[in-house]
Amino acid sequence: MTATPDLSPARGAFDRAVRILSVAVLVAVVIVAAGLRPPIPYSTKFDYHNRPPGYAWQTQRDPNTHNIVYYGVDPVNHQNVYVGPDGVYYRSTHPPPISPGLWSTWIP
Repeated sequence: MTATPDLSPARGAFDRAVRILSVAVLVAVVIVAAGLRPPIPYSTKFDYHNRPPGYAWQTQRDPNTHNIVYYGVDPVNHQNVYVGPDGVYYRSTHPPPISPGLWSTWIP
């Protein structure tokens, strides 16, 4: 009769490798899922009355429409931002007032 080899050390190593791989896959799934969530500013609806914090908003009266408008400065890229009564945000690289044709829309 031939003796069967003892495979318990190999089986133990295999079981550990499967557990480590399972944890690595779980961590990767959590990281990917976290990256697919929208950033916090997009989960909040910003408009004319609810402006994002940290932009040093200044109130000004639009000389053409006489409406109150708000100018701020993006704390990350230092571009000028604007929101009027229509609730649409605009950004520009030049200082206020932001005139048509020199701006692009912006989603805070």
